[in-house]
Amino acid sequence: MFDTHHDLLSICFFSSKYKSFEYLEKMKKTIHSNNIVGVFCNLYFMNSEEMEEEYQVKEKDINVLSMFRESKKMYDENFSCPSLYSIEGCDYIKDEEELEKLYDAGLDAFLLVWNNKNCYGSGNRSDSGLTRKGKAFLRKGIDLGMGIDLSHANQKTFFDMIDVIKEEQKKGKEVICYASHSNSYELCPHKRNLTKEQLLALKEVGGMIGLVSYPAFVGNRKRSKYIEHIKYMVDIFGIDRVMVSSDNMNFVSIIDPNDNEEYGIYDYNKIATELKEDLLSVFSSEDVEKIMEKNAKKIYDRIKERRKNVRC
Repeated sequence: MFDTHHDLLSICFFSSKYKSFEYLEKMKKTIHSNNIVGVFCNLYFMNSEEMEEEYQVKEKDINVLSMFRESKKMYDENFSCPSLYSIEGCDYIKDEEELEKLYDAGLDAFLLVWNNKNCYGSGNRSDSGLTRKGKAFLRKGIDLGMGIDLSHANQKTFFDMIDVIKEEQKKGKEVICYASHSNSYELCPHKRNLTKEQLLALKEVGGMIGLVSYPAFVGNRKRSKYIEHIKYMVDIFGIDRVMVSSDNMNFVSIIDPNDNEEYGIYDYNKIATELKEDLLSVFSSEDVEKIMEKNAKKIYDRIKERRKNVRC
């Protein structure tokens, strides 16, 4: 399995901050198994109140470049599988210049927004769209060859981003875009999921979709329901553009014993084997390999190749 969204960089940050390495050690054993062949690993940022509550960092003290470097260093010391490095929520990245510094530090992709509104656009907690600053930021990421991840954007910001992507494509630029962890709104009407109109727009610009196994976005905890979402996406995008993600957040309940909420349809040790079994009951072995590994690997290869060309 090539997981297109896992908060492993945040796990590294929390492990270091709280001096709690139990979950990190568990993940090392899991990811070094033959079942996990790659990860889009993520460092997430929230609004200032939630950053102070969860990260115990005041807004004035947030240094994205420092946090990214620290988290990536710990990740690289513990994991060796093919990885894309992503930031979710660009609230505290000051401008395109800082984005380029992050790119040079190893950042491969970004989600412009988390759930809240920021200076670039907005997640699902408001109806605001992409700002002028957000358009310039997005274009900078495209010029660098970064992965543009549209998960978490509200509908207005989502379609504004699609418009910018189309504009850049008309200029002859390659845009590597996808939604790393979003499901079908038609099958599960959660505000984090994507409507059919959004999915068709993403398909139109050559984007790809990663289906997340988080129960709230699936509709229930039944594995068969997750497979329904995958089948739905294959019908829309075709077999070559559908991927899988876990957005596994079990680490929260381990590092913070006061958080007892259960996350995930499967634990991460089982997802690869059980998902493969479920998919094989619907798809051919060749198609299952695409969904679970090869399609995500295409994004990984494109971003890494662009990095060579940009910084050659």
